[in-house]
Parts: sequence; structure tokens; C-alpha cells
Amino acid sequence: MAQYYPKSQISPNLYTNGGEFILSTTFENYKGNYYSTSDGANYTGNNPQEEESILLIPKEKNVSTIQTDADSPSSNLIVSSTLINPNTDIGNNNYKVIEEYMAISPSNLNIPRSLPQPTTPQPTSKDYKNQEFQRYFCKRNDESIFIEINSQTFIDLQSKSSNISYELFTPIQIPWTLTGNSEDQVYEINKKVVLTTERIKNLYGFSSFFQTNYSKYYAGLNTSSKNILTYTKGGEFLLPNRTNYIGYYHQMENGNYMTGKFHGEQNDILLILLNKNLLKTNPNLNPSQTSTPTVTSPPPISQPSSGGGSSGRGGY
Repeated sequence: MAQYYPKSQISPNLYTNGGEFILSTTFENYKGNYYSTSDGANYTGNNPQEEESILLIPKEKNVSTIQTDADSPSSNLIVSSTLINPNTDIGNNNYKVIEEYMAISPSNLNIPRSLPQPTTPQPTSKDYKNQEFQRYFCKRNDESIFIEINSQTFIDLQSKSSNISYELFTPIQIPWTLTGNSEDQVYEINKKVVLTTERIKNLYGFSSFFQTNYSKYYAGLNTSSKNILTYTKGGEFLLPNRTNYIGYYHQMENGNYMTGKFHGEQNDILLILLNKNLLKTNPNLNPSQTSTPTVTSPPPISQPSSGGGSSGRGGY
């Protein structure tokens, strides 16, 4: 049951403009109503009768000392008991958060900590030679929200770096297959990895993040002589609107060609092949070019010098 405080030991209806306290549950700055108790503790709300009172930690105080004697008030008091909140028993999980906070050096308390930022990875040629690469994610501990992150953010979360709010997220790492005998095979391999990770680590909703796109980045069979990234400077393909295509492209198992470096990277557009003899892999990719399709006017079709014959490229 909740701890009882006589009215004489409560200072109700106090207010802070922020900068004085942080929430013990999330370590975020707190602005709003609060009340104080005779043992030096502070809680959200106007009084103990309000529900969901949360322990407030003085932001500018040295909180490295835990004092359990409620008869000895102190400005840096944090009561370590099963009734730390006079209104609600906060449970073991919140105690763990407080213990981690207490372990932080006081000199680091005012250092801003970052939150994980979403990223979209791009496999390299080396990754394709290895037939797979690692993808990194994190989940908010209080919600079924997943974001894809880079490897450095994953390392920071896993190592509990003081530069990031690691206590709010669970880091996740999975291998992602890039090549195989067929797109269906790669799809099933990656799907199994995701579902197994979701089940073993109790990551409910993890599979929904992928929206069944388990063959993302698929590029067919891997061979040492194949340059995965292929680029056209024009004159080889037409877009469906019959304009010349300049940019990256990839080939599907059925022989068709589509825009983009890899299948599923963007909205793949089916290309019309002008001349199979013109198709070559460009070994000197220009890094300044992007994978976004560039549309230009189609090259003019030369007319024969004499006679009434056809150019042989009719229909485009």
C-alpha cells in the first residue's frame, strides 16, 4: 500500500519552471506542479492524493548518496525503499533506472544526451561479395516502436555510452542476406531471421517494421566477375514514357531491367531495352551521380541518306 504522510509533513501546490528537477523514470527535465515531503523528497502533482505521482530528482544536486533514514532530511535525499513513491509502488524496473542514474558521475548529469536517429543503410560491393551484411535497429522500451540505426549508434546503445539515452532503448542486430539462387530464397532466409529474432527476444511487432520486404537489396547470384552496381549514361534504355534513361539500373531474374541500384531500393521502374549489344557494366562509376532516374529527351533517330527504308528502331 502507499506510504502515508500527515498533512503537516507535506508542502503541496508547488511549481517549477524547469531546470530544477528531472523525472526519475525518463531523466527528462520536469516543468509543472509538484509537492515536497518532510524527508526531502519531491514528487509530481499538487499532493499525494493525485494519481501517478513520479519521484523527482534534483537536477543541480549531487545525487551520488543514497540516504534511507527518513528521519534525517537532506537536500540530496533519495529514499531507497519499496515505498519510494508515497502514492504508488514504482516496481523493480523503475528501481533499475534509478540505480543506473545514481551510477552516473555528477559531472556528467548536465551533458545533453542524444537519441537514436533513423538511417537507411546501403550495402557495399564488399557486402555483396560476402553475400550478406549486418542491419541494426533499436526499440523503445516503453513502446513497440522500431527504427533502423547505424552501427555506431548500435555500439553506443549496447555499451551504455554516456552520450546517448541507452536506458530508453533496446539495441538489435541481425544478419541480412543479399544474394542467393533466387529472390524467393533470399526472402525466406531474411523472413526467418526476423521472425526468430522477434520470438526469442520478445520484440513484439518487429516483423511489422519490414512490411514483408524481406528481399530488400537483393541482387541475384553473386559472382566474383560481376560488378553489382551498373550505370548507363543514356542511349541504352527508355522509360515507359519513351524518354531516355540515365542512371543506375539492375536486372531481374526474368531478364527485365529496372531503375535503381538494387531491387526494392526505391520505386523500381521497368526499363525498355534499346539495344542488347550496348549493355555493359560501367567499371568507373561516377560517385557524383545519384541513383535517382534522370530523364532527358531521347536521342534523334538518324534518317537514311537515300531510299525509303526504315531505321530499324520503329515502335519507340
